[in-house]
Order: sequence, then structure tokens, then C-alpha cells
Amino acid sequence: MNLLSKKMNQASLLAMSWLLGLAVVVSTQVVVAQSGSETGGAAAVNGAAAAEWKTYRFDNRRSGVTASSLDFPLTSKWVHRSPLPPQMAWTGPAKWDAYSGNSGLQSMRNFDPCFYVTADGESVFFGSSSDDAIHALDLETGREKWVHFTGAAVRLPPTIANGNVYFGSDDGFAYCCNKSSGELIWRTRAGDENRRITSNRKLISLWPVRTGVLVEGQQAIFAGSLVPWEKSYLCSVDAQSGEVESEQGFRRELGNVTLQGALLASSKKLFVPQGLSLIHI
Repeated sequence: MNLLSKKMNQASLLAMSWLLGLAVVVSTQVVVAQSGSETGGAAAVNGAAAAEWKTYRFDNRRSGVTASSLDFPLTSKWVHRSPLPPQMAWTGPAKWDAYSGNSGLQSMRNFDPCFYVTADGESVFFGSSSDDAIHALDLETGREKWVHFTGAAVRLPPTIANGNVYFGSDDGFAYCCNKSSGELIWRTRAGDENRRITSNRKLISLWPVRTGVLVEGQQAIFAGSLVPWEKSYLCSVDAQSGEVESEQGFRRELGNVTLQGALLASSKKLFVPQGLSLIHI
């Protein structure tokens, strides 16, 4: 099903995932795997086999809920600590939005305060805004299996689909890598040109991909956007090839929007966060 086949109208520092008998806790720069067994083995999972956590907040609806459960109490199994803490895209709450004429605001752009994770039965994956890379850790031991560097910060965890991982970077590209080896399969630029600016002492694209990559069937969907006074791009590419010129592919230019934060999809609509403005549907 093509989520975007119909006409579109404009309109906690702590995250926990239940993963295959392990609770993986992310708090700022630390990834901790916990077990329900006193001996350190995998925890017993109540009910059916534990669900995998293949995208940000479990599914494309961002429900953050799985039917799996764990036996308590939990004990630490392994810890992975990043040498550097996350470098958020936007630091601190915006008290006043001059462009929209809004004041007395709370921050709505704290979508990357920590290294959120996704996982399958063998690996835990996270994107890093400090070293500009995707990391793959062994689920049982915490050992780093591979790392794939990009040209700028990776702010959301990769989506796992089709034997690959899909993610976006502040360098303006969406990426697809083999989930077992980290080998690059394709990368596609969100914008139609390669313009760079400085941000937080780094060079980034004028159209960073801060929405992650949402995979639905054979579609991989993402956006490149920074500020509302510059154009933004909403893209759909073939999930296998990364080609825009495909049956379900397009690069759509949008104005007066800022598309940042994880994309969310229902069965018929795509929802795109806009920071301090209304959600784009």
C-alpha cells in the first residue's frame, strides 16, 4: 500500500524497550541491558515469543507498546557507554517563536535527548549524534559488531526491515545498510542540491534528515528540513534501491514547514512533526 498515494493536505531522558527477554534502557549516553535471571542469563518472557523492536517506539504508529513482558527483578547484564553524550539538535526550550508569533512556549524539539535503540533477535542498534554513526551491538554481550559513519549527526535509531537498517543523517542523506555487516546498500539525498551550513560546530546539510526513515512495504519515507523560511523536501524511495524514480517514489518540495522528529503513519495517512507549528498531515 502506498501511504502517500492520495492527495496530502497541509494542515524523558529515559526510554525502555522490552527486547527478546532483555530490557534495554537508554539514559543519555549509556545503553544498559538487563536480565531477569540472577545468573545473568536471558530473562523468561511471559506469553508468546518476545516481539522485536524494529523501529522507533516499536511500530509506525509510535505506540511504544508490545505484548511481551518480563519477569522481575532485573539485573544488569552488560553496559555500553558512549565516550561522549548526545549533542541535541536544539538545546533548551524556545520561549518565543518570532516566525510564528508564539510566546510562552515549551520545547517541542527535544526528539534526540538520548541514544534511542531498536533491536532484532541478535543485535541492538542506535544512532549517535556525538560521533555521527550507527552502531550495532551484540544483544547478548553488548560487544560492538560494526559501526557505520555518516557525514553528520544521526539523531534517531534505525528502522529494521528487509534484512537492512534504514536511517537518516544531518548530512542530508537517508541511508540503507546491511544489518549484519553494516555495508552500505544505498544512500539518497533528501534535497535537490548539496548546500552546507555550520551548526553546533559541525557542517550539516541545509536539509538534514531528522525524521528517521519510515518503512512501509516497499516504500522508505523521510524528509529533509531545517527552518520554515527555507524549502523542505518530503521523499519516498524504493526501499530496496533507494531510487526516487520508482513506482512509489517522489521528492516533493514543501514551503513554510520544518519537518523534524520521527514520522508517524496510520493505515491511510502520514503525520510529520513540525516543532513549534502544527503537525503536517
